[in-house]
Amino acid sequence: MAATTTRTVSRNLGRLNAKTTAFFLCDIQEKFRPGIHAFASVVQILEVPLIVTEQYPKGLGHTAPEIDISHASLVDAKTKFSMVTEAVAQKLRELDTRSVVLYGIESHVCVMQTCLELLDNDYDVHVVADGDPKFKQISNLVKEFQAAAKTNELLHRKRASL
Repeated sequence: MAATTTRTVSRNLGRLNAKTTAFFLCDIQEKFRPGIHAFASVVQILEVPLIVTEQYPKGLGHTAPEIDISHASLVDAKTKFSMVTEAVAQKLRELDTRSVVLYGIESHVCVMQTCLELLDNDYDVHVVADGDPKFKQISNLVKEFQAAAKTNELLHRKRASL
């Protein structure tokens, strides 16, 4: 986003187009379950493609069973912090994605790395702010890198309009 001005970023923040948006579910797995707020409410909120990653599923388990990911466009196992694996990058190109709504519970690591990598690749990023109690620790840094810090209020408004 280096060539993008702050004015352009500000104008685009909060505007989601279902045709060019993907919902990223970052590592919502059994071992991380205690950190999840409003666990069931994150399921199938937006009518956009769902991309799911699982951090080292052999050791940490698969996506928590309460979350139905059967409709996901992609479920990808990963061993790096960012969700932007080769398979995810390819899927984003196939879907002509321009913006990402990012939700996860390891904000200080996986969500932040994903956010920064997406921003480096000129995506508009909307981070669900109340997905992780650690989010407050990084919210200022995320804002500094021009990502939109969202709460589930945005998602509730979208659900109400469906």
